[in-house]
Amino acid sequence: MIDQGRQLSLVPDLLRICRDAGAAIMDVYESDDQQIEHKADDSPLTLADRRAHEIIDAALSELTPETPVLSEEGRQIPFTERDEWSELWLVDPLDGTKEFIKHNGEFTVNIGLIQEHAPVFGVIFAPSRREAWCGVTGVGSWKISHADFPQRQDATFDRWDQIAHPIEVRTRNPRHIDIIASRTHYDDRTRSLVERISAEFDEVGIVNVGSSLKLCTVAEGSADLYPRYAPTSEWDIAAGHAIVRAAGGEIYQAAPERDLPLSPDSGSGSTNAAHSDWEHYGHSPYPLTYNKEDLLNPWFVVRSW
Repeated sequence: MIDQGRQLSLVPDLLRICRDAGAAIMDVYESDDQQIEHKADDSPLTLADRRAHEIIDAALSELTPETPVLSEEGRQIPFTERDEWSELWLVDPLDGTKEFIKHNGEFTVNIGLIQEHAPVFGVIFAPSRREAWCGVTGVGSWKISHADFPQRQDATFDRWDQIAHPIEVRTRNPRHIDIIASRTHYDDRTRSLVERISAEFDEVGIVNVGSSLKLCTVAEGSADLYPRYAPTSEWDIAAGHAIVRAAGGEIYQAAPERDLPLSPDSGSGSTNAAHSDWEHYGHSPYPLTYNKEDLLNPWFVVRSW
């Protein structure tokens, strides 16, 4: 398996791969024909999705031929085959296709490394912003801002550590909380949760952003909480999960009967304990896992603490 030291050594290669995929995405983004189709689940698919997938799949297969690639736009691999994998790349070539179609710039390229069903390494690139985030669990997370991102398309990232800035989740403020709300999936259940949380704080901010930029926003300390009660797949959040975890945060599965991750000391019969004591709100016994038979994620909450 790819150990921690090699993960760090692969950061320049993954940044280059993401940038190359991002360039292909931007060519389509700025063209007059995005060639929009719809998949069986009615989610959109564009020429940019397909081109980015081809670039990433070929590059990863050459870079780490021993590690299989599972991509949203790749072939469907049966679980009987995947179940033998202890390590894999989880790739979303273009996360936020709806934002891409809307032309609001909030879309990303996501590459995450999974080992033994857990995210350990992730890189996310926002092509329209020319910003990147990366994280290695147990080591740290970093961001390369627009001002520091190399402008030349053939530039290398061999000295990436000199242009990347360490990031970490913010320290929780008992009076103020910033909650991320999806632009596309701000439904009644999420709204109800926000209202309940709002009763516990003097000030509540709502942050609207698309794609996996939501996870990056928590990782870099610009928001506290991101509840997700709408469908996502493993490749949507694998890279961001690694970055959030490496920055000091975590993603917990939301318990179906509570709308929030369970606290071990909250008991099984009361909902109030999990909603009223945010200071001591504990860890969920329901961690998110990857390379499951069903690649859809359960509802989850991204937290900075």
